[in-house]
Amino acid sequence: MKNKNVYDKKSSHDAPITDTEKQVLDLVVKGFSGKEMADKLFVSEATIKFHLNTIRKKKGF
Repeated sequence: MKNKNVYDKKSSHDAPITDTEKQVLDLVVKGFSGKEMADKLFVSEATIKFHLNTIRKKKGF
């Protein structure tokens, strides 16, 4: 049996950005507030915060 090592797992930094996360990033760059992004994408502000946190984790920020 091969020993599993935590370092064998892919880091979240390797995870690709989803289409929705790209939409959120595009709106961030355009200067939209969290509420404005939520309204535009028909989601809650909490969902926008979730996407932003996921992006930060994926990119190591």
